[in-house]
Amino acid sequence: NGGFESWSSSAFENPNGFQTSNLEMKNGYQLGVNAVKTTDAQAGNFAIKLTTTAGSSNPNFAYFANGNPGGSGASGGIPYSQKPTGIRLYYKSNIIGNDTALIMVMFKKAGSYIGQYLYKISASQSNYTLFNPTFTPSLTVAPDTFIVAAASSNAFLSSGFQIGNSLQIDNIS
Repeated sequence: NGGFESWSSSAFENPNGFQTSNLEMKNGYQLGVNAVKTTDAQAGNFAIKLTTTAGSSNPNFAYFANGNPGGSGASGGIPYSQKPTGIRLYYKSNIIGNDTALIMVMFKKAGSYIGQYLYKISASQSNYTLFNPTFTPSLTVAPDTFIVAAASSNAFLSSGFQIGNSLQIDNIS
């Protein structure tokens, strides 16, 4: 679902195959719906838009991931057996102040990390822009699992999130 064409509905919509910040709970309360389907797509009918929103005490960054890239070890992801040289996607962004948006790509083989790539988006782009980095250093072996994640703000910092900071993504390959 790298084109974000397939979504499921419950109390809110989520792209099939991805976890999002829409599912996050804190102290028994849902943090809000800040990963949304948009018809402003680069191709096809839909894309995903992640927007940092106001929280009760701190802003909440939005994210999507096709697995769990954090915690005690990455889990989930999708089967992938080729040796990739890079990733390709299209994005728009609204970067406010010193905030940044993030794109993370991880590869595993037999449950162990074999490559992780983190990219910061630090400038606003009002039109869809091709994001096509080469993985450096390159993978030395073919993986068995691929995880991709993105966040509207720098999820690795505990502060500095700007309300309204956003990242819109379509057509991941």
